[in-house]
Amino acid sequence: MNTEELCLIDSVKKWNCSGSLEKLVCKYKPMIESLYQSYNINGFDKDDWYQEAFIVCHQTCISFNGDNGSKFGSFFKLKFKHHIIDMIRKENANKRVANQGTSSYDMLTEDNIPSPVIRVSHEESRGFTPQFEKALEKLSDVELISFNYLLGDISFEDACKKARCTEDQMHRAINRCQIKLKNMIFDNK
Repeated sequence: MNTEELCLIDSVKKWNCSGSLEKLVCKYKPMIESLYQSYNINGFDKDDWYQEAFIVCHQTCISFNGDNGSKFGSFFKLKFKHHIIDMIRKENANKRVANQGTSSYDMLTEDNIPSPVIRVSHEESRGFTPQFEKALEKLSDVELISFNYLLGDISFEDACKKARCTEDQMHRAINRCQIKLKNMIFDNK
């Protein structure tokens, strides 16, 4: 390691010299660019990438001890690479958060009697795909009423009254409705 690099590291360590930090980051720009090409973090542009490089370079200067013969460049690259990997792990963990508290709708049913747990407002229903709308068109009147029950719009008793059917008939209509919708959505039938 040359004395100029040692002076820059020492300047950052002792006086938080931003000019010295900038010179170090410029010196290791090819390494930073190489890692930028190798890793992708959602929403990160080059400015964000270099901001992280400055932060890690500063931390590396603070913790670097060249007495044991280690090279600053290798240490900086290792720390920056680990920092990037940690950021990617956090990003991926955040993507999984939405799935952690979920259950399959089928798992929420007890004795094949669904509970009205799905709520869809009129505004949200505009987001239904044409494919889903086609599936709804294929439902019978009783199955449409059972779908309203599944959405939580009406109670089970009201669904039976509105469809003029028994509870057993409504359970079968609910089952048919679920099967038809699943088939249409997942199998494109």
